[in-house]
Amino acid sequence: MEVRIVFENSKLKQRYEKDNQKKHLNRSFLKLRTSPFSGIQIPKRLIPKRYKHDNFWKLNLPGANRLLYSIKSDDKILLIIIIDWMD
Repeated sequence: MEVRIVFENSKLKQRYEKDNQKKHLNRSFLKLRTSPFSGIQIPKRLIPKRYKHDNFWKLNLPGANRLLYSIKSDDKILLIIIIDWMD
């Protein structure tokens, strides 16, 4: 199955291009490509209503930072949607 990583929106992609944590984010993206379920799944009841995703995952980054993502799939593609990263 092919694994693709996409940003939730273009504003988030622009933020990534300018972020000084880009090196850590790229390492995390590589980890997610090989092991998409390596993060911790957030229970549905804890997902803020402003997010429109059915599932929500958190991956810890260096320096107490976090990467938030969602996973969708069909028969051929597993899509990892980057939602946000924060300290």
